[in-house]
Amino acid sequence: MNTYPGDRTLNRHATVYHFTLVGGGLGAAPTVDAEGAASNIFRTITRNGPGNYTLTLRDPVRNVRVESALYRNTGYDTTRAHKTLLIKGEPIDNNVTTIDLRVEPTGGTRFDELTDPLAVGTAALEAATATTVSPRTVLAAGLLTAGKNELLARPRNVTFTVAGGTAAHAPTSAVITGTGINGDALTETVAITASAGTYEGAKAFRTITSVVYGAASGTGATVAVGYGKKFGLSVKAKVRAGAVVRLVEIAAGSYVTNGTLATPTASPPNGSYSPNGSPNGADDYALGYEIDGGIDLLTTEAFNVELALFRGKDL
Repeated sequence: MNTYPGDRTLNRHATVYHFTLVGGGLGAAPTVDAEGAASNIFRTITRNGPGNYTLTLRDPVRNVRVESALYRNTGYDTTRAHKTLLIKGEPIDNNVTTIDLRVEPTGGTRFDELTDPLAVGTAALEAATATTVSPRTVLAAGLLTAGKNELLARPRNVTFTVAGGTAAHAPTSAVITGTGINGDALTETVAITASAGTYEGAKAFRTITSVVYGAASGTGATVAVGYGKKFGLSVKAKVRAGAVVRLVEIAAGSYVTNGTLATPTASPPNGSYSPNGSPNGADDYALGYEIDGGIDLLTTEAFNVELALFRGKDL
């Protein structure tokens, strides 16, 4: 096994290395910024999900220990939460080849704020369009810019509104492909009954790459694409006794408990929040809840880490 001199030595079996874990943004792995000795100890870093990463060591060690992990950022007011870094090695007496890391909002809780969310828009992404007998695909470029910007700012569910002279001609499904609130790929098939009405998806989309309709039975119906009021939670919510743990809810300046919270299973990827009232572009909302997952480091964020690697028996 190769050995590399570190920043300092704890004892004859352990050496401390310093490195910086630099955020890559939503949906991306961070990078390791290490100089000197620390630059030699890591082979790769992979992202396993939001805020969950694995560092692969070049050489196995007996155990690892975090000496310190200091959070810092270059734009605190624009980041979503102060964050905590959890690092887990392997049990002692094993050869440790990987180090698992998870980044969480500090304290295991999350407060999401919705500032001036726009009203439900049944045609905010595409105006009512006549159905076609052949399958029809709408790409991102064909969707309305204002609607796409609202999803970027406040990821929410997608809706389909059927109307027209012969609503029964509408296709029976639409497949949405895009990304979720964490920047990961997200797909949803929304069932559409061949009759007039609005049909809602359950997943919160941040971006939409395409909407694909199945074949319609005629051209007498129209379908509009919009968004509802199911807002995606920024972190996977903890579920206890079948429900998301609601810590606090504020709607238009008042403490309330009447919004609807959907679990991550019912409303992927993290769960969703639907206020009891209707958003109007002026009212603000805030929700506090218990988390059950990691959160990616944004490009403005980093952790300065001191990591002790043990190659012998002493800890």
